[in-house]
Parts: sequence; C-alpha cells; structure tokens
Amino acid sequence: MKITNDSLNAAIYLFEKENGNELDQSSIREIQKEGLANANPHDLVNSIRSYLDSATDDDPLLGTAIFALGKLYDSSLKGLFVEMLRRSLDNNSHALYQTLVALDNLEQNVLPGGGSFNEYERNKRLAKDYLKRLA
Repeated sequence: MKITNDSLNAAIYLFEKENGNELDQSSIREIQKEGLANANPHDLVNSIRSYLDSATDDDPLLGTAIFALGKLYDSSLKGLFVEMLRRSLDNNSHALYQTLVALDNLEQNVLPGGGSFNEYERNKRLAKDYLKRLA
C-alpha cells in the first residue's frame, strides 16, 4: 500500500469494519477507490508500520498513520506507540496527540478527562509523565 492521506483513511475504515462497525457507502467507496476492498488488515498494519519506521519525525502523515493503527485497539502495538510518543514529543503535535489517544485506547490512562489536539503543552506534559511512569 502506498501511504497517502487517502490510503490511510481507507485503512481506518477497514480497521473500523474489522472491529465490527458498519460502514456507510462513502467509506466503502473510499476503500474501493484506494484498491483496498480485498486487502488483508494484517498486511495494512505491516505497511503502516514500515512507513512509520522510515518516516521523518515531522512527516505530516505521521499522526494519521498512528490514528489508523490506534483504531485497532491492539495491545501488541503498545511498544510502537511508546516509541512514536518519544519521537513526536518535541516536533509533531498531531502525531503526539494521536499517539496519546492510541495509548488511551489501550487503557493506559494517558488522557485523564479527555484531551484535545489544541492543548499541545498539556499533551506534551502528559506524554512526559507517562514516559516517566514507564522508566
């Protein structure tokens, strides 16, 4: 899968479907448009992980890629999310926020009371606190 904003959105829809959620016709068309109608979710995860491994820390699609993987609620991705938290801490507010949400989806309690993309300083503090707890 070539990583683009559209392909990541299609992957998000597929992961939602994988979780048992019904998709609207617009989401189904997006999946088809990206040629992912018969895609194996495991293969998509591997493609996104490879992308994350090679992307620069300020890549504008980093947050969307993390958001996509966060939709899986897969605890085996926790290590990847922790690494992405470290990578995005000082240079990618979107990736930082999406990583916090992904970890919160895994019941890591990193966003007490919820969060917002617009609260960069708070998100940064919460991320640092979480990383200290892991040390």
